[in-house]
Amino acid sequence: MRYCDYYGRVFCQRCHQGARSRIPARIVYQWNFKEYPVSDIAHRFLSDNHQQPVINVSAIDSRFYNRIRRLKKIRELRIKLVHIWSYIRLCNIAKETITKYGNLYATFSTVPNYMLSDADVYSVEDLENVQKGELFRTIAPLVQYGQYHIEGCEHCRAQAFVCELCDEKNDLLFPFQVAYVDRCEECGSLSHKKCAIKRQKDEKPCPKCLRIRQNLERHRCYSEWSLTPIEQQVTMMSSLND
Repeated sequence: MRYCDYYGRVFCQRCHQGARSRIPARIVYQWNFKEYPVSDIAHRFLSDNHQQPVINVSAIDSRFYNRIRRLKKIRELRIKLVHIWSYIRLCNIAKETITKYGNLYATFSTVPNYMLSDADVYSVEDLENVQKGELFRTIAPLVQYGQYHIEGCEHCRAQAFVCELCDEKNDLLFPFQVAYVDRCEECGSLSHKKCAIKRQKDEKPCPKCLRIRQNLERHRCYSEWSLTPIEQQVTMMSSLND
């Protein structure tokens, strides 16, 4: 009988021929990349899903990024990558821009599509590449050249934000400037971090969130008014005119 470290059970020698594999749970909870004995069925399952992006690190363990410094740095890059791609994919100029790594738009195909839309999802292979430093070497140039293009491209700059608090129109903000800007979790608006800190200190609401709530309230009142009987509307209008 042989023990399978993945299923936590013993198998006969016919079903467990001595294969070894990395265990996803040990990687996530212990950052342990050692290989352990697994049964044949576990080995096939782990091999088949080695490249599947099924590990949402933040959902599994919210402290994971703080425990693993290398992964925390990768997450910062991936957050930037997601925001940068939202500009690059819509920019025709980027499709014609050439960098030392080749066509700027085409270089983004060197990473899986899920990395361009979600900063927290990983496959086991991705975590292995984080540990080896390969994922950093893949993503860092995309972020560097993508950011350089966007900040200098008139088409991309037209999609930039202005600080909701100081309204400084000469200082355009982009969501990938994570060290410089603050992003409202509710409405997605951007502001300078220093402005956001002052707003929070003064206990003031987000200006855009406030406008959204006011507009919703205005539409709600209008909808209620439009559903009232005609006679009541006439009376209300008369009272308003008086």
